Amino acid sequence: MASPPLNPNERVRGVVFDLDGTLVDGYDGIAAAVNAARAAFGLPAMTTDDVRGRVGLGLSHLMEDVCGPERALLGATIFRGVYDRVGVEQTRPVAALGATLAALRARGFRLSVANDEALYVGDMTLDAESGARADVPVVLVCGGSSSREALVRTGQPVIEALSDLLDVLPRHAPSGERGS
Repeated sequence: MASPPLNPNERVRGVVFDLDGTLVDGYDGIAAAVNAARAAFGLPAMTTDDVRGRVGLGLSHLMEDVCGPERALLGATIFRGVYDRVGVEQTRPVAALGATLAALRARGFRLSVANDEALYVGDMTLDAESGARADVPVVLVCGGSSSREALVRTGQPVIEALSDLLDVLPRHAPSGERGS
């Protein structure tokens, strides 16, 4: 179920997207690299969903979390080596990515342009904080590193899938420069 549309008084001409978890799902590759690091230390593998919930604060934090602080540096080296090999092949676009971006462009929205009339779209509570710091409205998409419940607690609009963004934005961007 999608959240209600944005306040019609919000002037949104551009949409700024987060990449991982919002536009692409790279968690299988991230989990493979995490598990390679864990295996090097004799630790059991983690599920992709468990890894998903730990991503977002940088590689050193992730390695401290999944391998332990004393192993974080070597864990990061192992992670990078594996992720460099599998990251691209194990990353896929989120459902309806091409159609959603094409529809937003057709509506006249500038995409990935940061300005004072932009909308920030992300998948984590951290993205809600980023949008707030940039002083732009935020819409959060389920399916990334943060649970739906955590996203809802931010007080920002939450949508189930990227394609639901078409339901919360107006049919056309406000008059002015279109597309981009």
